Amino acid sequence: EINPDTAKAYDINEGDFITVTSPRGSVSAKTRFNPGVMEANLFMPFHYGSNGANHLTGGELDPVAKIPPFKVVKVNISK
Repeated sequence: EINPDTAKAYDINEGDFITVTSPRGSVSAKTRFNPGVMEANLFMPFHYGSNGANHLTGGELDPVAKIPPFKVVKVNISK
């Protein structure tokens, strides 16, 4: 999901496939506009094993609770 204003800045139309790249990897995703997503941010589910945000974020666990941290990572997007 992407804010419509952010999408416009990148010349992205709703439904376009984009590549989302982080230092850890890349995934292809179909865009969906959501004005509730803050500008210059993306939202992507992490629970889909085949192509979700887990491919972009680190695999670290909290040393005490053994749960993953919030899934936040700086990414680049391209069409």
